Amino acid sequence: MARPPVLSSSDVDAWLSAHPGWARDGEASRLGSEREASRLRSEREASRLGSEHEASRLGSEHEASRLGSEHEASRLGSEHEASRLGSEHEAIARTFSFPDFSTALAFVVRVGLFAEKTDHHPEIAFTWGKATIVFSTHEPKGLTQLDLDGAEHADHAHGGR
Repeated sequence: MARPPVLSSSDVDAWLSAHPGWARDGEASRLGSEREASRLRSEREASRLGSEHEASRLGSEHEASRLGSEHEASRLGSEHEASRLGSEHEAIARTFSFPDFSTALAFVVRVGLFAEKTDHHPEIAFTWGKATIVFSTHEPKGLTQLDLDGAEHADHAHGGR
């Protein structure tokens, strides 16, 4: 399947101005907003502290140390992942909110089915009540009409909000 050409920056800017909620990846964090990224870091830290407390309660200082090291490795990996797309090439991203896990999952499935149909697959991350979609084209590197079409479909799948 022939890939469309990379869009000009002005074409992408015009599309973004007509589609609120979408931003160039890097303008908004990969998770949708700096506030959301901060909230997730706080949850991970709370989880880490809870795991260390549990390991300590079981009487295993070694286990607490291991859990802390695993958390640190995970945190560094997540920070690397959060900056990876923006540094490689241009992308657009949006985080969608939902009332519960199953609604977020249904949205991800709808976006995934469209991706299969068009043979253009975004990065998708979802958790309870949230789904983040990142579109970019790897060959050629940049944004193409396929990315904009996929983003519009994601908006539609979310109910046009």
